[in-house]
Amino acid sequence: LCQSGVHQVDSLCESNAVFENCCRADWLTTLHCRRPVIENESLPKPVGDTTLLDLRFFAPQSITEEARAASVKFWLGESAMPHEIAAQRASQVICHGMFDNQLIGIASGYVNVSESLKQPYFQYRTFISNAHRHQGHASKMLLRSFEGLSDFFCRQENPAAIGVLLEIPPTLAPLNDHLVWPETQFHFAGVADGGSHLRVRYFEQVKMKGGKV
Repeated sequence: LCQSGVHQVDSLCESNAVFENCCRADWLTTLHCRRPVIENESLPKPVGDTTLLDLRFFAPQSITEEARAASVKFWLGESAMPHEIAAQRASQVICHGMFDNQLIGIASGYVNVSESLKQPYFQYRTFISNAHRHQGHASKMLLRSFEGLSDFFCRQENPAAIGVLLEIPPTLAPLNDHLVWPETQFHFAGVADGGSHLRVRYFEQVKMKGGKV
């Protein structure tokens, strides 16, 4: 599950989809509520709300073959990455965003020890289709993914990750100067060697032991 090395942003569009939507406050959902998380569960769409995504969470390394194939097809259709990378990354998918029964966004990632922060995090990334950007979808996927990941890792006796880590490229970082993103509660945690801003949100149930994580 763990991979060494610092995650490099493979696509500016991929990172941009995370950042631009985490700054929005034009929606309210029940994603902040703590409740049991069911793998491969779709959250219900409220009656009359045509803007809310159907979000399906997959615990790390548990995505179905059907969902893997759909992920690869989606990325290739959006020219997001070469087939070889898409096929490899499909096993890292943790969330599908569906709109009108169409896949319009994917969240993926892996456990990695951050060279900058010296701690194990789930390194998160997301990609939203060109036609559905700037609508707040990425932040909804981020919150749903965080909820599912928190439940997954906090059920482990020794959690493999203590939180979720985002890397925001230097070109996008100045767009939001809040130390804490109010909508998603991701905190500014420093700057990586390449200039990317690091944003972290810790799993609430993870505790320090003797001053160490």
